[in-house]
Amino acid sequence: MAEIMVVDDEENIRNSVSDILKREGYRVEVASNANEAWIKLEERWVDLILLDIMMPGMTTDKFIKKILEKHGRRDKPRIIYISGVGFLDKNVSRDEKIRHLTGLVTELKGGDSSDLYVGDFVVNLLEKPFSREDLLVKVEKALGD
Repeated sequence: MAEIMVVDDEENIRNSVSDILKREGYRVEVASNANEAWIKLEERWVDLILLDIMMPGMTTDKFIKKILEKHGRRDKPRIIYISGVGFLDKNVSRDEKIRHLTGLVTELKGGDSSDLYVGDFVVNLLEKPFSREDLLVKVEKALGD
């Protein structure tokens, strides 16, 4: 069964997502921020990361760049963003949302995501609040691609 890491600074989200995934038979590791996730990834690689995009500490772009530097593009885990930022325009594509969120959060924290194409890393987006079914569908799709 696949190994998944849940990275979210909200303990209730982290724990509930972890519990749902464990009940489905996935092996799950949790981290409260990207710094902690990186330390854990040094010891144990995973197939998928559910990554809250707005957390204290290391920015999303730096976290993804560290993964690229260490493992290249072939051996990277897939990432599903978790975000509380909603989009009013329902015509905005998933890829546009992902690029926008990466740029927005990076800019807010003073980083630069201009040289980072997240499209081949970040395969989906879970918008809070999300349902158990939405979580499982997106996880299964990400692992099956």
